[in-house]
Amino acid sequence: MLFFIGFEIPQVPVCQIQLGMQNGELQDDALSASSQYNAYAGPQNARLHFCAESGRYGAWIAQRQDHRQYYQVDFETETLVTRIETQGRQDSLQYVKEYTLRYSIDGSFFKHYQPSGYTKVRCFLKFNDRQHICFWYFSGKWVPLFLLDTLVPPF
Repeated sequence: MLFFIGFEIPQVPVCQIQLGMQNGELQDDALSASSQYNAYAGPQNARLHFCAESGRYGAWIAQRQDHRQYYQVDFETETLVTRIETQGRQDSLQYVKEYTLRYSIDGSFFKHYQPSGYTKVRCFLKFNDRQHICFWYFSGKWVPLFLLDTLVPPF
């Protein structure tokens, strides 16, 4: 334990440790999607604060705008998830307004996350823009191996 002038240096609570989407600890091959608009809009672009770069758009972009589009994360082990953060496309005015969550232990059979009936996550952004992050906290403990976000039009 480290001390600085008589005070303990605060540690990040377990429930706030990044799971790897923003900092890159989750590798690109752990990210998949139902479709992508083209080769420049793949699921590896769906990281917070990702900026467009040579040959890549500033977000994952689904090929179609319908309820069958999803984004999937494979954590490889059962992982405690306490919060999801979403953000719009960095280089265009596109962002998801709501989605549903499903989870799986085996990657084949997915259950809806629904603490109070069928739950849509709504991103109520104060500024309706692409820079602000939409936070959503889970009630209780939730430990999926696979996480599947199903987008709800309009995007």
